[in-house]
Amino acid sequence: MQKISSVLLKRSANTTFRTHSSFQYANLVVEKNTKKQRLPSDPEKLGFGRYFSNHMIDVDWDAKEGWFAPHIKPFQNFSIHPAAKVLHYAQTIFEGLKAYHGVDGKVGLEILIEIG
Repeated sequence: MQKISSVLLKRSANTTFRTHSSFQYANLVVEKNTKKQRLPSDPEKLGFGRYFSNHMIDVDWDAKEGWFAPHIKPFQNFSIHPAAKVLHYAQTIFEGLKAYHGVDGKVGLEILIEIG
């Protein structure tokens, strides 16, 4: 994040977003969702990853200013930088992993671990 994300600037023209060293209820901005999600009447049919909250929390941070006011807003998509580590987790797992064919025809794995 550079200084303040464009999402933060677009949130509300009449709301001031200041930085804070910690989360304070007094600084919380709440934007209620007008579209409520329909849930099944039987809790057994909920299932993991099928139904979500009507709201989400968004709190911006940057190295110079610290935390910005928390904002509870309607559940929605958000953008993420293509180079974010979370998208490249598999690459991180396999760094230092090597596979060899053994004389017995089996594949052996060698994991390099730095001991320091």
